[in-house]
Amino acid sequence: MFDPIEIPKNDMVPDEEIISRMKGNAPDSFDAMFKKYGAQVFRHARAILGSFEAAEDASQEIFLKAILGISNLRGNRLKPWLLSITHNFCNDLLRKIKKDPKTLFSTENEHKVFGKTPSGLPELIFELNPLEREVILLRVIDGLPYSEISNITEMAEGTLRNMVSKILKRLRERAVSDGL
Repeated sequence: MFDPIEIPKNDMVPDEEIISRMKGNAPDSFDAMFKKYGAQVFRHARAILGSFEAAEDASQEIFLKAILGISNLRGNRLKPWLLSITHNFCNDLLRKIKKDPKTLFSTENEHKVFGKTPSGLPELIFELNPLEREVILLRVIDGLPYSEISNITEMAEGTLRNMVSKILKRLRERAVSDGL
């Protein structure tokens, strides 16, 4: 039996401990995983789906999949694994609903997703197509290395580097022309 986990204020419970506790069915392991990665999973789902509400629903499903699939985790790195689940789940959802993801987009509550970003920047980001949004958020916001983004998106690292460079150039040019 596990003793209750004490989650530090900075949510930096090591992944190894969370994984061990999840595999041992410790009741508080989900809370530790959610506190550490909930915002990143939501932000990633939001980038793909284009909708605050859809991302909330998807995040719940994604964490349920993570709990049920913890035995499939190889290694001890939760973040790339959770973001892979997020990528696959959200793209499957988009295929199922067969709608333009921008039709799911609502500007309401954007500040909850982007926090202190300059006014107007979230709108620029959501003018990108879903794949571009996802890659930019993984690289720039989440700070993932290209190797992990490559594993999540199944794209070559060189392709990703080129894509990020072009997207950032477009965003900078657009921000300057819009006076941001």
